Amino acid sequence: MRTRYKIIDIGAPHFITSTVVGWLTVFTRRKYLDIVTDFLSFCRQQKGLLLHAYVILDNHLHMIVSSDSLSEVIRDFKRHTAREIIAAARLDNKLWLLERFESLKRAHKDSSRDQVWQEGGSPLNDYNGGYAAAGTGLYSL
Repeated sequence: MRTRYKIIDIGAPHFITSTVVGWLTVFTRRKYLDIVTDFLSFCRQQKGLLLHAYVILDNHLHMIVSSDSLSEVIRDFKRHTAREIIAAARLDNKLWLLERFESLKRAHKDSSRDQVWQEGGSPLNDYNGGYAAAGTGLYSL
């Protein structure tokens, strides 16, 4: 199975940043924050995710997480939250946001109409306690 999120040290804590495409401001209303926090809770209870810390800003989030199946959990997290965010935007009639999700979709994503999360995730094994602080990524602590 192909995965974009290659975990080198299975089970080790990883620093993950997930950013909304175009740095669109999405997480300014409780409804959209709840989509993320509810699914993180589900992943903790049902998928074995260990959530060490997280912070959600208006257009991205940072997490320190670990799991024996972290690649799959990240994939499921992005897939599920993207669908829920799009559904919520439709219910709220946020046409500007939906249009941006559609216009910012990567060309190779022919199976979907929209894209919520930026693609990315390059593992960086840093066992000296430092962090790489740029872009969307997946970093091992």
